[in-house]
Amino acid sequence: MPLSRLHAVQRSLTACRQHTLWLRYPTPYHWPSTQAFLAARCIPGIETFSNGLYRRSLSVAGQHAVLEASPASGNRLYIQLSGVPASAVPFLIARIRRFFDLDADPARIAADLSRDPLMAMLLAVRPGLRVPQGWDACEQAMRTVLGQQISVAGAMTLAGRLVVRHGQPLRVPAAGLTHVFPTADVLAAADLENMGMPRARAATLGMLARALKDQPGLLRNGQALEPLVAE
Repeated sequence: MPLSRLHAVQRSLTACRQHTLWLRYPTPYHWPSTQAFLAARCIPGIETFSNGLYRRSLSVAGQHAVLEASPASGNRLYIQLSGVPASAVPFLIARIRRFFDLDADPARIAADLSRDPLMAMLLAVRPGLRVPQGWDACEQAMRTVLGQQISVAGAMTLAGRLVVRHGQPLRVPAAGLTHVFPTADVLAAADLENMGMPRARAATLGMLARALKDQPGLLRNGQALEPLVAE
């Protein structure tokens, strides 16, 4: 699909795999809420958040890369990509837009939710509230299982252990980032015991990883609810 004026303005330095993007979005956008959400959920070694700048490692087209993101003037999200082949940039634009929920329609959401007096009051306090989404299906599924019945901080500690034991060391220099998140293939064969969580949870992680390995599209976007739940 062609990019509209709302989507992206891009400058690329392809020789060194450096790309600068400005991703536009409909207003309003309540950035303090999104930033607080991300800051509390950074997986050690994979993500950092400091002074309004979110950074994370990633793997794309078989290459390790680094993403930096921060809100900019003019209703734009500033993105810096390092280590990304030019052919992978369109794919990453779509993923980043979904991750930050940039394509939400805040006017329509507000109009619908404001029919309820309580929701109208909450919307007035935080106009343009977004719902940040998972970076990919495997990582988000693992986060969800790790976070069962414990605090967010506790879940991120466990996720950090998972990354250190089973993630690949990051091949792109980046302060504070050391690994990329382990793939479903790696986790499906991994020993997930003795990580400081119940055995049942470790077993669930392994079963889920094997399911995602066997069916990579198991948690793809856009599925009807009932068939997805049945799977």
